[in-house]
Amino acid sequence: MYEVIGKSVHGMLNLFMQNFRVKTAATSVAIASMGTFAISMTAQATTVATVGTNFTGTSISQSGFFPPDTMGAVGPNHIVELINGSYTVYNKNGSVLSRISLNQFWQNAGATPAGNFAFDPRVNYDPFSGRWFAASVDNTRGINNFLVAVSQSSNPLDGWNGYAIPSDTPANTRWADFDTLGFNGQSVTLSANMFPIGSGTITTTILTLDKAQLIAGNPTGTIFQNNNPNDTGFTVQPVVDLDNRNNPHPLLSGYNTPAGQFKRSDITGNPATATLSTTGGIISVTAYDNPLTARQPGGPNNVNTGDLRFSSNVVYQLDSLGSNSFWGVQTVKSPVSGAASALRWFEIDANTNSLRQEGLIYDPTGLEDYYYGSLAVNDQREVVIGFSCSGPNLFMALRFVLCNGRGL
Repeated sequence: MYEVIGKSVHGMLNLFMQNFRVKTAATSVAIASMGTFAISMTAQATTVATVGTNFTGTSISQSGFFPPDTMGAVGPNHIVELINGSYTVYNKNGSVLSRISLNQFWQNAGATPAGNFAFDPRVNYDPFSGRWFAASVDNTRGINNFLVAVSQSSNPLDGWNGYAIPSDTPANTRWADFDTLGFNGQSVTLSANMFPIGSGTITTTILTLDKAQLIAGNPTGTIFQNNNPNDTGFTVQPVVDLDNRNNPHPLLSGYNTPAGQFKRSDITGNPATATLSTTGGIISVTAYDNPLTARQPGGPNNVNTGDLRFSSNVVYQLDSLGSNSFWGVQTVKSPVSGAASALRWFEIDANTNSLRQEGLIYDPTGLEDYYYGSLAVNDQREVVIGFSCSGPNLFMALRFVLCNGRGL
């Protein structure tokens, strides 16, 4: 059952890597690639890291979809890649153990998509419950559903249980797009941008589910429908909580980045009777403009780098220094003339909603554009940021940066 609360009024494998540990010198930055980076943080040493396993993911000829909306997660023994058109499970050597269509994934889980296909997939691995969580939406531009699934064990090959939850009931005047996914010890939370099927305004909807009940096969929760983006921001990202805390479950958005503002909201209380708090929550950050389209050889078709929305996980982490922080990464316009895009990483104090630190990853020569980043961090403040890149002399490739965040 769901309580409906209404208010008047849309590259690279995005791996969620838990439990990683990077061995680097104190307060160091490690760069692995042939490119040159300017990283706006203080570093005492720079080292070179190597990729342990490098393998090819699903291609467009296998998925049949463009754009891929690449998403993935890492568990104890498997890597799950969930993209438009395809669900693939790899072992950690990169061997394909299973590959089926995204529609078939949802059908096998018991939640057959409405319309022609499911899209905008998300996936996370929860090390505390030992389960994988997946999400999508269906029936683009029509009455549609949130699709949510939980694995039956820590092995994604053991099967999933899926559910279709109407995104805009009973009005059915908007459709959900660009769903997001996060979890904590008590909740699994989704959000989406809601676009009018006919005329009307754009809104956001947030769905929170009781994690234990979802795992048990009895999903209960609350759906907060058609929120004003002035209250929540656009493309609201529920955090991934790496300390398994109960509610409140924070949500972040890029809100008004050109004016130097992020926005925090919170889901409080039991998921079945939860409330959504959007009061306050403004976080002051450095202002940046929207990224431009990224360059690639041969032109004139550039690569769409998205916009200022958070397109990957925001991680909630209590570290060994006692810092309770939100970590994330955002594509922004490059500060270098002629370049298109760069990556702003950030750490926000979760107790005070204040910026603890931030930095910019960009090419000072202006020859490369960086975009679609994802970030992982452990309780030792060791951070991995992976991202896509291209330029006038470089077809799309992958870069990553390792750093130790102590004392920065």
